[in-house]
Amino acid sequence: EYSERRIDYVPSIRSLIITNSLYLVQQLENVLISKSNGRYWEQPNSDAKVKKIIEKNNTLIAIGSAIYDTNKRIIRSSDEGKTWEKSATGLPKSITPEDVVSDGTMLYTAYKTNGIYRSSDDGQTWSPVNTQLLNSLNITTLVACPRVLFANTSTGRVFRSTDRGETWDEITAEHITTIRAVAVYSTSIVIGTYEGVFRSTDTGRTWSPISMGLMNLDIREVGVLENTLYAGTGGAGLWKLDMKTLAVNEEVANTSHLTLYPNPTNSSITIDRTSLPFTIGAVNYTILSVTGEKVYDGEQSETRFTLSVDGLPSGVYSLVARQGVQRVSGVFTVVR
Repeated sequence: EYSERRIDYVPSIRSLIITNSLYLVQQLENVLISKSNGRYWEQPNSDAKVKKIIEKNNTLIAIGSAIYDTNKRIIRSSDEGKTWEKSATGLPKSITPEDVVSDGTMLYTAYKTNGIYRSSDDGQTWSPVNTQLLNSLNITTLVACPRVLFANTSTGRVFRSTDRGETWDEITAEHITTIRAVAVYSTSIVIGTYEGVFRSTDTGRTWSPISMGLMNLDIREVGVLENTLYAGTGGAGLWKLDMKTLAVNEEVANTSHLTLYPNPTNSSITIDRTSLPFTIGAVNYTILSVTGEKVYDGEQSETRFTLSVDGLPSGVYSLVARQGVQRVSGVFTVVR
């Protein structure tokens, strides 16, 4: 049964699940349900507190605590959140999972130093996958799509598996230190990171940046509808990109980098692009705050030059260098 309390709007949404007959949102640690296409919201009569919730095959799977249980673990509900049960078969006991995700076929849950587990029966039973390479690196989050499973670690190293966790290799592409969101477009995989949007056409082995036009590279979410890619940013709203244009206007991937020093700095930053494949001539430089505010925009022809940052408050800033369709970015910190 649902409570009689009806809610006209839902603030502080942490996650949203939409199925054929149900809208479900997570508010902090509570769950709200709508069967009226979001017009009215009701709270199930359940004391479950959830850290994260997902849906698979009409079953809700969450990291949370069921009634009379203060420890957060994997729990599941097959009745739209009215009742919950522990999903503990095969999982470590008395340890809180870091994340739970689905690739559409399998469920995966990760523990900081106790590995990754998968389930093929919607969370009823679990079995460990091979994470010998990752166990000493502190797994922080998982990101999954039908083709690849990604594991982020506290060391800034990202690993991928294309065989559901049986084997892993490290992503060594520059600027990819945490994958926050993933989407699939045709034969491509698109990811959102702290430093922009990237695309791979070889299941994540190599990556190309596709962040042209974005004024904030702090990407929280990505999604694809028909031929349009949407990117949700941390402070600059929602942006979209026509993926069909990439066939003729894709940014060039390269292993060169933009050197910024001293970093951190308190007075000036030196920008060195001598290793970049830019041609002779002017390069556009843009500096953005973490909220997406443009604090500098100008052109320079020198391959090495210095900019004053005396007027910038303490914080982290992104610097983007553009010439034609080529784009390279870097991050620096101002400390007062």
